[in-house]
Amino acid sequence: MKQTQKLKIGLMLDTKRSLQDWEINLFQNLLNSKYCEIKLIISNNKKIVKNIFFQELINKFLEGNLLLSAISKFIKIIERKFIKKKRKENETKLLNILNKIKLFKPSYIKKKYVDLFSKKECKKIKQYNLDLILRRDFRILKGEILNSAKYGVWSLHHGDNDRYRGLAPGFWEVYNNEPTTGVTLQILNNTLDGGSIIDKGYFGTKFFWKHNEDFIKEKSVIIILKNLKKLFYKRSKLNIKKSKNKNKVKYYKDPTSIYLIIYILKKYPVFIIKKIFQILFFLRLFTNKWKICEISTKNYLNIKMKEMNILKNSFFEYWADPFFIQNKKKNFLFFENFEIVKSKGKISCGEIVNGEITNIKDALNTNYHLSYPSIFKIKNNFFMIPESSKKKHVEIWISKKFPYNWRLYKKIFINESWADINIFFAKNGDKWLFGNKSSDKYLDHNSELYIYKVLDNNFNNLKPHKLNPVIIDSRTARNAGKIFYNKKGEMIRPSQINIKERYGYGININVIKKLNLDEYEEKIIKKITPENNFNIKGMHHVSTSKDKIYIDALFNF
Repeated sequence: MKQTQKLKIGLMLDTKRSLQDWEINLFQNLLNSKYCEIKLIISNNKKIVKNIFFQELINKFLEGNLLLSAISKFIKIIERKFIKKKRKENETKLLNILNKIKLFKPSYIKKKYVDLFSKKECKKIKQYNLDLILRRDFRILKGEILNSAKYGVWSLHHGDNDRYRGLAPGFWEVYNNEPTTGVTLQILNNTLDGGSIIDKGYFGTKFFWKHNEDFIKEKSVIIILKNLKKLFYKRSKLNIKKSKNKNKVKYYKDPTSIYLIIYILKKYPVFIIKKIFQILFFLRLFTNKWKICEISTKNYLNIKMKEMNILKNSFFEYWADPFFIQNKKKNFLFFENFEIVKSKGKISCGEIVNGEITNIKDALNTNYHLSYPSIFKIKNNFFMIPESSKKKHVEIWISKKFPYNWRLYKKIFINESWADINIFFAKNGDKWLFGNKSSDKYLDHNSELYIYKVLDNNFNNLKPHKLNPVIIDSRTARNAGKIFYNKKGEMIRPSQINIKERYGYGININVIKKLNLDEYEEKIIKKITPENNFNIKGMHHVSTSKDKIYIDALFNF
């Protein structure tokens, strides 16, 4: 049964500090949410204020020694020069709204690293009948405060707490060259870092510490919103998991001056070299190229890249995102054709004959970038949904004369940035849309998978999955080709492995176990990576036919 009343949230917030950029995003989403409302702000100040920059600077300076403060500030200034992703929302307007919410300033005891609330103060909080308390500030919480809301106190840890406990969000993953950085949403208990895990997300680790920190904080917003929605619908109890034994997981402190200096020496020279290569952009383009390979096998679980046949393309083109389509006993291959000189992709198509692609023509060529030509058929009409994320809408094209002549049929998801959409036709007659939407200021399409049920043939009625995004994980979220049934009748979804800042490191073959508007579950049964191929750096798309498999690969010549 659906819950009709909004979830009532208490917000633990240090109102003496200014809000971070990602917090503005979070609070605005909470205020505009259909699922929840902020009923109480538990604070240590009577009013939410916007701090002066120099006040915050002095406070941070006093927290540590002179050298550490100076190095930290240097890193922050340098690295955020290259992030250049500032939210446009009006912080002052948001603060005015938050100041209208009931504010409770409790008395509490500061005991070493712990903030203790009396039973009397907790009783006052309980009177608001909160469903949950979201902790943004205060220190370690213990005692009765943890039981002051129906579903406890929720807290974010910007890291995978089963691997990286402690401080300095995003730093140690960069320092240790981790492929991904985790984010953990947990319900706090009396054990330090031992709270019950509500959900986790994993994101490709960025090159710079501050970029990585800002990125995972931004992405953590969608983790909170997803689980609030999940709780609102009361599908069942939250899928709570226990944290690993904290004694077996290393606790990381804030980096010392020595660690920060080593970090600078490790990262900054490499960054300068990368910038030099960007100046020599064309040289890099011609040495690393995406190509499409044909592999003679019926078994997608037994792909051997050593047995591949590379389809010949122009020296001035990349080919990627192959979609195999059979029509009137002819075999066609649609693909992204990236023109190096124009730095723009178009959709090309050719006929496959005896291991060669012939009669290659433009199927769709616009003045903006196109890729991922997702092809499907409804009744007697072929449709194409190419990736055109920068347009901030999704375009559906219909074939006037297959395969080379198309016209624009419809635009959907207006003012949203989507990539790599698949339309899947289930055996029971249901139609599903799988796609990767960006929910953040970074326009990241690698980390979240969204599903909609298509209720008509004209795409006028799309019903969202209740758990959208159903996956929050850059290692498996992004689509890597058409969803299909295998010989066993299993639903197979190829997906990309995106780690670090590498787009298209490898491919997962996933079996979909559950697919309905309430549930989604899949399992990885095969990973295809370039580890054993010295001249291949990555791959990110696969398409199957009766006796052939087409896969794109990034070659290092």
